[in-house]
Amino acid sequence: MRQQDVFKFLRSFSPVKKFRIIFADPPYEKTESGESFTEKLLTNPALPRLLEPGGLFVLEKPPTEKVSKTKFWKLLRERKYGATEVLFLSAAAPADLATGRLRPIGGPDWQFRQSAIKS
Repeated sequence: MRQQDVFKFLRSFSPVKKFRIIFADPPYEKTESGESFTEKLLTNPALPRLLEPGGLFVLEKPPTEKVSKTKFWKLLRERKYGATEVLFLSAAAPADLATGRLRPIGGPDWQFRQSAIKS
């Protein structure tokens, strides 16, 4: 287990070592530049390369925060717990995105994907 600033880690870590689970609980406030920490994580291309094949990225965020379209992640499940929403994501394979077998999270079909995943 590692506990450290994720952005420092992503800048310095080699993706030779892979992780089965990555858990992120970023601050709900925005960065000094006004960007959300959630957006910074979801759009960082280094993060999905750190997951083992079939690995899981668990991301906490405020339920009111909207997620923009990103090509790096596939939403597996989302759950709300009071003032927290937890997203369970897997890395989207480039081949799957090219063939249309996966839809990136965010964008116009986000609401459909949320309702289709709840079971």
